Amino acid sequence: MAEILEKMIVPIIILSSVFIGISILINRNNAKDLLSGYNSMSIEERQKFDIELYIPYFKKFNLFLGISLFIIATFLLYFVNPDWSAIF
Repeated sequence: MAEILEKMIVPIIILSSVFIGISILINRNNAKDLLSGYNSMSIEERQKFDIELYIPYFKKFNLFLGISLFIIATFLLYFVNPDWSAIF
């Protein structure tokens, strides 16, 4: 059982780190290259889009997603059932 728990915590940490890393790395300067949808907009559409307002929302969302993924998946892994954690 301990072996399963050790194997399952690795993907949880990796996925959580990816979301938290995205929230740290994205800024106004690299948004045109990294944000899906924004990078495919024309120059006119980008000028109409308020990226200054969107970036803080995007960062908060990904930070919340990474933290909540780690907390919920770890809780399911150790206290409920490792299979539920894998499904989550």
